[in-house]
Amino acid sequence: MSLDSHSNLWVLGGSARHRERMSSELASWGLEAVGIPDPPSGLLDSQILDPEPDAERLAAFQHLGKQRKSTGTQIILASTRALTHPAPSPLQLESSLLHLKAGQKCDPDALQQQLISAGLEEVSQVHARHQFARRGGILDVFPTQALDPLRLEFFDLELDSLREFDLDSQTSIRRLNHAELMLSAPAMEHKVGDWLADTDTIIALEEGIKNASLIFTDNPSGGALMLEAYGTPFSHFNAGDFVLQGAQQSTVFHHIDQWLAEQWTIYIAAGSEGERERFRELAGTHLPESNYRFLDLSIPEGFVLRTAKMAVLSLGELLGRPQPAGGSNRLRRLEKVRSHAAATELDQLNEDDLVVHADYGIGRFRGLTAGENGEEELSIEYRDGSTLHVPIDHSHLISRYVGVGGKAPVLSRLGDSRWGKVRKSAEAAIMDYAARLLRTHAERDSKQGYSHPPDSRWMWEFENSFPFTETVDQAQAISETKADMESSQPMDRLICGDVGFGKTEVAIRAAFKAVTGGSQVALLVPTTVLAEQHWRTFRERMSDFPIRIDLLSRFRKPSEISDTIRGVAEGSVDIVIGTHRLLS
Repeated sequence: MSLDSHSNLWVLGGSARHRERMSSELASWGLEAVGIPDPPSGLLDSQILDPEPDAERLAAFQHLGKQRKSTGTQIILASTRALTHPAPSPLQLESSLLHLKAGQKCDPDALQQQLISAGLEEVSQVHARHQFARRGGILDVFPTQALDPLRLEFFDLELDSLREFDLDSQTSIRRLNHAELMLSAPAMEHKVGDWLADTDTIIALEEGIKNASLIFTDNPSGGALMLEAYGTPFSHFNAGDFVLQGAQQSTVFHHIDQWLAEQWTIYIAAGSEGERERFRELAGTHLPESNYRFLDLSIPEGFVLRTAKMAVLSLGELLGRPQPAGGSNRLRRLEKVRSHAAATELDQLNEDDLVVHADYGIGRFRGLTAGENGEEELSIEYRDGSTLHVPIDHSHLISRYVGVGGKAPVLSRLGDSRWGKVRKSAEAAIMDYAARLLRTHAERDSKQGYSHPPDSRWMWEFENSFPFTETVDQAQAISETKADMESSQPMDRLICGDVGFGKTEVAIRAAFKAVTGGSQVALLVPTTVLAEQHWRTFRERMSDFPIRIDLLSRFRKPSEISDTIRGVAEGSVDIVIGTHRLLS
């Protein structure tokens, strides 16, 4: 299959989680993909529309609009129904954009009036989409389609610089040479399919998609356009299996020998020279390097293309430590939280609050003062009236005092060695507690747990019947929970989240996976009302499948309770939901 320089590659099918993972893996291969999210469906009148999916859709169309003006192939990921969803035309999209470039002539007053006329809300500080804030020669604006807000700095009537900035910390992220403001969303009078050119190519991840040039499937029904794509036989490997167990090594080399005998091409994906060298040592004389080729990249899982006689093996998968897709995004979010933790803590401090300095102990916060160089400093009062001035960039050493028992602590004395002794004692107690935790986890890891089978066809259908698009964190929680269930190690996972952020769906999918794998599920809830709510939610969610879900609570009749208990004992009840009665 070949593409000219002006054609795009459309990959249609799979779940939203699958497409997000595919985008991450394509990035590992050095390929950029644009995902077009589906519009929200099944929204109730009482629910508030989340602006993020719409912003992502508009940003995707904006990216496609730029691509139409340049050469190069663009990869587009979308659902099977995406081509029929509403979309703006390229002309409508272009007419809704305001182009800005650093160094151009631009009147900030005229731009401010243009934002007001477009319906943007003027605020003192931007904290949401469709808002702008003006502070002299600086204008912050969060356009409809942008993933991050923009900061425009003017020098008289010249646009001096453009920057993206972080909504939480209000600090700049990166400098831009040009930017496009979508002041109002364009009319959605066309379909996504209208963006599909005659020269574009469609790859389908499932059957039933019209005009597909190629279909990837693991359950082919025949046809010249279908390409069977499978995972490798080594996806069940745990850490150490390939290195420590001779039987597992023999399995790997046996499969590779069979492939080589049939004239297959074998690739080993390894992200570093150290990994490649380690594989050479493990392969030894079993597999000469002339029989395979290294790929300089890290992918979470390998794959097999039987028709093409090609196998791509992930070294991380062989070693039992595949890297989950989207890990880099998670690390970026963690780094963002760490970098702004100090600023958040300062925002929560009030004058006279008790605080703890890591080096000097407990003091009383007296507010912010100007230092010798005019920079702000934190003033902390200690015993005997001594005051410590802490620069803002050292504020990470300060935290709010959290005590127990309601008794006010004694302030530390500057220059006293007592705080150092208290800190060392606390550190020793923490290390002792950490050692006990490690010992507990080591004992737990040494035990053999129950390994649930991989996802079935029913699981795929069930996940795709979810009427909403999973959030990134929700998709991650689901993926990691399922991975825990398939592992032979005992599961030990706590999922936390605010009300309405999708914890129940994580539990529903875990329960469905367990039931379709031949197990029964008990869901313990704290209150009778919550048990009733979960019972109804589980039944509605699994109504398309032959799964029996019963309830144990004081709202049930004695005959119903007896029938449920008997069903649990006989195995006819797949899922039972209840309060503490479950334990009696």
